[in-house]
Amino acid sequence: MNREEEALQEEKASIELNPFQRTWSYGYALIRARRYEDAINELKQWAAARSDSPMLHYTLALAYQCKGEPEQAFAETRKSLVLWKDKEATSAADRAFRRGGYQAVKEDNLQRLKRTAAQKYVSAERLAEFAAKAGRREEAMQELLRAFELHDPLLIFLQHTPEFDSLHSDPRYWELVKKMNMPPLY
Repeated sequence: MNREEEALQEEKASIELNPFQRTWSYGYALIRARRYEDAINELKQWAAARSDSPMLHYTLALAYQCKGEPEQAFAETRKSLVLWKDKEATSAADRAFRRGGYQAVKEDNLQRLKRTAAQKYVSAERLAEFAAKAGRREEAMQELLRAFELHDPLLIFLQHTPEFDSLHSDPRYWELVKKMNMPPLY
């Protein structure tokens, strides 16, 4: 509904009710509001108190990525993979980073997700998100259109997913927003 301030207030209230349940959630709400510096500050405070949360570090990586700080994004991504005890993904991320920096990691993540999608269900919206992260705008747009055809429930977050900001110049993006009867953000 694009009521960002109200959403932020509700997310903050939920943290106050149960501070250690979803330590990353308010930071993620700040990311969705495109307040990346605020998100980083919030998430870093939680990371100091709760450094064992993989989701917290994953969310912090997203904030750094959105802010355009790839080295910090990779460091937090790596922390999250180690905390999830995913040795294969950690090794793959390390190899990709050595090969081509954080951009190579994002590309590798997309390829890994595609391989998973060949074996089991992966949301088209999720594939679009990873394609957009990797800078593959046409592929991301195609996956979003497929997500719409499949009635992917994750599309409700379409306008609040910063990875899709790069698609705003594509008229098909705004046609999709209109088809979904969403009020435009801007």
